[in-house]
Amino acid sequence: MKKIKFNLTGKIVLLVLIAFVLIQFIPVHMSNPSTSPSKDFLHTYQPPSKITNMMRNACYDCHSNATQFPWYANVAPVSWLLESHIDEARSHINFSEWGDYPEKLTNLKLEGMAAEVKSGGMPLTSYTWMHSKARLTDVQRTQLVEYFRSIQSGN
Repeated sequence: MKKIKFNLTGKIVLLVLIAFVLIQFIPVHMSNPSTSPSKDFLHTYQPPSKITNMMRNACYDCHSNATQFPWYANVAPVSWLLESHIDEARSHINFSEWGDYPEKLTNLKLEGMAAEVKSGGMPLTSYTWMHSKARLTDVQRTQLVEYFRSIQSGN
């Protein structure tokens, strides 16, 4: 039987391949917790369809319990990054749990949402690279900002 020799590059490639396979067994906890549809932002405010579509395309994958996980969400280390981003996004604003926020907090969140969308901070560029429907034009940004400001209490 012929013995296979590995040079240093071959050994490194083999180690990386083995590590890649092994990290696939590290569990991630990506899920969509169940929530009451009546608490959802879109149910609460019933925005015009153009606003609903923009929010579903640009916000809901990260900021709701209705995330549509892409195929690559099952491949480590990408899965770890996605889990972290979604958990963090939901901790800031979760549209599926909007009805649980007190009025004072909803006003603060609406103000923050308007500021983030207006400045271009949301949606994240790293998200829009892979999700072209999430890319907002300047006109769409203005429409979202105006809508968020229009539903704040006291306006």
